[in-house]
Amino acid sequence: MDKMKIWTGWIDYSATGEGRTIKGIIAQATDEEAFKQKIIENFGDYFAIDSNVEQGIVRNELTEFLWSKQTLDFVAANKEAGTVSITSSVHFNFA
Repeated sequence: MDKMKIWTGWIDYSATGEGRTIKGIIAQATDEEAFKQKIIENFGDYFAIDSNVEQGIVRNELTEFLWSKQTLDFVAANKEAGTVSITSSVHFNFA
């Protein structure tokens, strides 16, 4: 059986300039393809196509917008303790 690894996926989407959608997921999966399936299950095919994916807990401008430092630290400290899955989504409509 393949060992589960922690992955981070995120997207920053704005098509028309009137709105902005930021989504993120941190979860365990055996490989990148299995993790991409989790993105589809959580955010749908449309957002999954352009999602960024990296192994590990990624800390960047978007992930730190979606989750506090304390949340990311807690996940990092407990990623081997059991099943981890966190998602977040923020949508702004500026119209």
